[in-house]
Amino acid sequence: MKNRSIYPKIVMVVVGIVLLSIFNPVHSVQAVPPAQDTAEPTVAATEAATATTAPIGQTPPAPNLSGDYVLKPAKGFAWMRQNPSSTAYTNGTIFPGQVVTAANLTGTGAPSEAWDGVQWWGFFLLAHSNFGGWIELASMQPFSVTATPGTPANQQEADWTVGTSLKLKAGVPFVWVRSAPLSTAAVLDTLLPSDAVAVTGSANSDGVQWWWQVQGPHGVGGWAEQQSLLPAASNVTPTATATGAASWVVGTYVLIRYSAPFSWLRIAGSSTAVPVYTVQPGTTLVIIGGAHFDGTQWWWPVRLPNGSAQGWVEQTSLI
Repeated sequence: MKNRSIYPKIVMVVVGIVLLSIFNPVHSVQAVPPAQDTAEPTVAATEAATATTAPIGQTPPAPNLSGDYVLKPAKGFAWMRQNPSSTAYTNGTIFPGQVVTAANLTGTGAPSEAWDGVQWWGFFLLAHSNFGGWIELASMQPFSVTATPGTPANQQEADWTVGTSLKLKAGVPFVWVRSAPLSTAAVLDTLLPSDAVAVTGSANSDGVQWWWQVQGPHGVGGWAEQQSLLPAASNVTPTATATGAASWVVGTYVLIRYSAPFSWLRIAGSSTAVPVYTVQPGTTLVIIGGAHFDGTQWWWPVRLPNGSAQGWVEQTSLI
């Protein structure tokens, strides 16, 4: 009797299993193959791949300097430096219209050029001097004289001859003596109302006005525009009308005053003459000529003791 009582329980368990299999079928699980790596390459990987084919840090072709250069029209000035670097010491200033000549640093051979990793530099000499320095070529352009012969409109050529003494017209504050018969040519000297100049050659026209070859009291020759000049009454040598010139003689050593922030050596004894060199306070200079009075103050021709630069400096800056 005991064995018979267990059968119904077994039957009920079997029926439950059958019903469970009907309403909750067991699905077979298939192994999923590993996914393939299809991700896009990273930016770093792309740059690494192209770095071997894309040139980096190339130096632009050498400029092959030759001849004369001036500042580009948009440039107000440029510094001449002791070395081809924008951090090098400044020893001179170039202004618009001032001509410099590409030269070799050692004095012989092709003009010196240098690449500093950022820009090209060229070594230049000031016109009519042995003073030079490095200038960034981004500020420079070639210079050429393109004077056009012809008769300027509304102006006749004067009948001046070699030896004629000229002076500035009344009301003209100064006249620049230029390196060529052009209003864009480099300024070599400055003539003041007290100066007399002598004609040294024939006239030339730039198609706008007449220019004459002259030489002023500072011994500098060049071209001056006819419209600013007229014949002097006689060959008068200007004399200083003010007192106070120092008693220095050729060979005297002087110093730039320590109270001065700096001083410029100029191409002539005038505050409007082009600066050619910058000297610092305490710099020693040597007197190389007599004083010149420009109607306002005294100027002295000086040079550095090693002869690397020379020019005119106002007496008030010297001790």
